[in-house]
Amino acid sequence: MIRMSTSKNVSMMSPSEEVSYLNSLVALSLEHFKSNRQETYTSQLGITKTYMWLAVTLITGLMIIYDRISLHLSFIAILFWISMMCSLIAIAIGITCLSSLFLPKTQHIEPYNYSKDYVNNMKDYPSYKQAIINLSCLCQYFDETIPDDYKIIKARAIRLRMQSILCLVSLFLGVICFLVLNIGG
Repeated sequence: MIRMSTSKNVSMMSPSEEVSYLNSLVALSLEHFKSNRQETYTSQLGITKTYMWLAVTLITGLMIIYDRISLHLSFIAILFWISMMCSLIAIAIGITCLSSLFLPKTQHIEPYNYSKDYVNNMKDYPSYKQAIINLSCLCQYFDETIPDDYKIIKARAIRLRMQSILCLVSLFLGVICFLVLNIGG
């Protein structure tokens, strides 16, 4: 995260240096912001979809051996149902990730065009004062937004880890059920 309170003393700069400095700070912040909002988000959603497909595939595999399991309370039936529930829960967690249900919310709007307008209109200001105020406001916006994005990314990452563990448990228990049914006969 890029904070305005860097080691560089902004108050000792000339107005043109300050605008140049703030412009570079806004450019770095915007790059970081886009990386969080676009690249990390897209990557996490792709991983979520992959785990959901894996869970659906595991359910399909479990349904193949469903007919061979006696539905009485046997050890294999318990493993089967635990495996099935793990896959179903993994799908439910994936749905909450895709729809952003129960994730931290951000109240900020995305300033892509907003920031480009600031940068493009700097030349139109008769003084540097308004340019400095606008760029400072945009820097403050990024200082507030980027930590919120990290909270969302972290919450989604925890759910991805849960999906991964549930799919592994489901796979492990499903393989045990399959092996016991085919070897034990």
